Amino acid sequence: MRLREKGDELGHLLVGQPLMIAHPPVSRSGDFIELTALADLIICLSACPQDLADTNGTEREPRDAEVSII
Repeated sequence: MRLREKGDELGHLLVGQPLMIAHPPVSRSGDFIELTALADLIICLSACPQDLADTNGTEREPRDAEVSII
C-alpha cells in the first residue's frame, strides 16, 4: 500500500513532507490491530501527546489501551 493510501485510511491528509494535517480518529471503542513479528522485538506503546488538535478525539480525555501477546 502506498503511503498516501495509508494516510487516507488512517484519516490523515498528507499535504507534503513534512506537513500533515490531522483529523479526529476514525477508530471506535473495541477496534484492534493484529501484528505478526517475524523476528524478536521490543515493543513501546505511546499515545500522541497532542492536545491542541482533535488528533486524539474531541473529548481529550485519557483512554485505556490493552496489549495482548499471543
